Amino acid sequence: MTVVFSVVQGGSGHGRVTAFSGERLSLVAEGAFAPGAPLRLRVRSGERSEDIEGKSLGSKRLSDGGYRLDLRVFNLRRAQREWLCAVISAP
Repeated sequence: MTVVFSVVQGGSGHGRVTAFSGERLSLVAEGAFAPGAPLRLRVRSGERSEDIEGKSLGSKRLSDGGYRLDLRVFNLRRAQREWLCAVISAP
């Protein structure tokens, strides 16, 4: 299932979520974010969307011009964590 995001605070841009593991959310973004930069993302899949807060762990430029971004998430409710795990692992 496609999981996309848009930055709602701490910058601008959008992209897609590629992985979620515990406290780390991996993204492919159109722009880079400095390590430690606080971000609030609106993550969407299907009809549901959730606002998720975190701090950038750094960005790495990809060959297609985008950036791989790792985000340490915090203040994640159990329902949000379960939803992220379910939609990211869905085919």
